[in-house]
Amino acid sequence: MNSLQTRLLNGRTARPIDLTEMGFGGAPLGNLYRKVSEEDAQAALQAAYDNGIRYFDTAPQYGLGRSEERFAAAIKRFGRDTIHLSTKIGRLLVDCEPDEVTPEAFVDVPQKRIVFDYSYDGVMRSYEASRQRLQVANADILFVHDVCAFSQGSQEASDARVRELFDLGGYRALTELKEAGEVAAIGAGVNEWQVCQKLLGLADFDCFLLAGRYTLLEQDLAGDLPAAVRGPRRRHHSGRPLQFRHPGNRRRSRRQVQLCRCAAGNPGKGPQDRGDLRGPFRAADRRRAAIRARPPLREDRHPGRSECTGGRGQSRRSEHPGPGRLLVRSQRQRPCPRRRTHAGGTLMLRGINPLLSPDLLHALRAMGHGDDIVIADANFPAQSNGRRVLRLDGITATAALEAVLQVMPLDTFVPDPVLTMQVVGNPSDIPPVVAEFQKIVDDVADNPVKIASLERHAFYERARGAFLVVQTGETRLYGNILLKKGVIGS
Repeated sequence: MNSLQTRLLNGRTARPIDLTEMGFGGAPLGNLYRKVSEEDAQAALQAAYDNGIRYFDTAPQYGLGRSEERFAAAIKRFGRDTIHLSTKIGRLLVDCEPDEVTPEAFVDVPQKRIVFDYSYDGVMRSYEASRQRLQVANADILFVHDVCAFSQGSQEASDARVRELFDLGGYRALTELKEAGEVAAIGAGVNEWQVCQKLLGLADFDCFLLAGRYTLLEQDLAGDLPAAVRGPRRRHHSGRPLQFRHPGNRRRSRRQVQLCRCAAGNPGKGPQDRGDLRGPFRAADRRRAAIRARPPLREDRHPGRSECTGGRGQSRRSEHPGPGRLLVRSQRQRPCPRRRTHAGGTLMLRGINPLLSPDLLHALRAMGHGDDIVIADANFPAQSNGRRVLRLDGITATAALEAVLQVMPLDTFVPDPVLTMQVVGNPSDIPPVVAEFQKIVDDVADNPVKIASLERHAFYERARGAFLVVQTGETRLYGNILLKKGVIGS
């Protein structure tokens, strides 16, 4: 696969969109998980352009506008007419107080908070704000961002966002922008193919950007994605198809499989017998070895990936077979068996409790000193009282608490770093699940403390300000606990 090779998006757009086989995704340039300097960001963009990449994708979510602003400087150098550009709608960025900022997985972000809005007004306002940040007259592709269950926290929340898109005029806004020539194509950027199928049943879309759901180790999509999505009149973009490194052999066993996701990591599936894919991976490694320089900044957001060295502005063009070819070769040898998972987590890392899914690990890592995490029972109104919600269905709150305390210290600078909810009408009562919470804190926490309690509504208020709510399948009453993260370091 050569990054210079182009392919027509489809044959239905008013103006043709020839996309390079590789695209550059802008999430890391929004300081995803770590801060990227302006110099490195611009060097990465320049390296991608110099090596033939002409498709660039970003979104308001990425660094709360920082990625789009960084794209603006690069587009001025490139010339707007030399590239194809996509951005997304669904999140409005609103000025706020410092304690209201919603950075999600991004660091060093502007003082903004995210407001989900898929209405007519929300689409128009989001697109106009993106144009201002990007300093362009228009984009080529406009994606509906993250209406999937993975991003919204539940299937019910996803369905509500889809209804909002159509009932409140969001889709009408998209079609008006397309008919007016403001954008050439409309689509959806999501994490699950099922919502693409639902959107196609409701209206007409040109393309879909699926993040991390069709990779060398996750192959289900090839059979599940409806032909209508993959057909010649619509285009399926594979986001992060190389989002992992395969251990391959004992010599490289320390290169553990990466399960990181970009707006938050899709767990991949890996073979039980790692030898199944050794041949294709070794061949690809040999081809890469001749041209690569190890980069500190990797972007693997689109059909291929650009791997750029920020300060030196170097890039690796992928001249080896693309993921599809490697996939075919591996399947000819022997199909990869499914890897069993537990509660959404993979069993591909040693020393990590399997209850800690990749998404939960990413959230725990993104939390800072003093941030709160709530582990809630099945009755807890998580969607109403949580800025971010992750689910551990089928797992008890006590098991989740033990797993979290194995990797996260408790705060020692406050008197009550662990809180539970008081029993209504009998605040001094200690339910059995809370007694079990105390035993786990005593046995697992590196600095055990006595658990304090809050009145029910006061607990809800603290939960609303928490960094994350983890909703478990706990059925025992009052199985809710709040932890304040401590300092990690010597």
